[in-house]
Amino acid sequence: MPQEARIFIVEDNQYYATTLIEFLEEAGHVVVYCFSHLNGVLKILEQNLEDLRDIDVFLLDAELNGDCTAGEQIAQIVKNKFPNAAVISISSQKQQEWSNKPNITAMDGSKKIAQIITSL
Repeated sequence: MPQEARIFIVEDNQYYATTLIEFLEEAGHVVVYCFSHLNGVLKILEQNLEDLRDIDVFLLDAELNGDCTAGEQIAQIVKNKFPNAAVISISSQKQQEWSNKPNITAMDGSKKIAQIITSL
């Protein structure tokens, strides 16, 4: 993982997303995209934008706006299009099978999450 990871966040809790971005940027990472709705994420992934190819980490909320399959849907697309990127579940739930890195829970806190990504 590069010292300055480029990160794509999908999180429907605005407070948690804002706090997470703050700590990730303080740790020297760059948050390229942050989405809170499945449709927006799917549109941007379909566009196959050049800057998506440089994403190192996809932080995905397992349950998005009440849809408990949203994280998994996004993870499947990401794994197919960006096989070298880390896919990390942000969840208060158990480890998600679709995550290719250890699950991060809300209880870990944004600062710890930034440290975890730095150590990848």
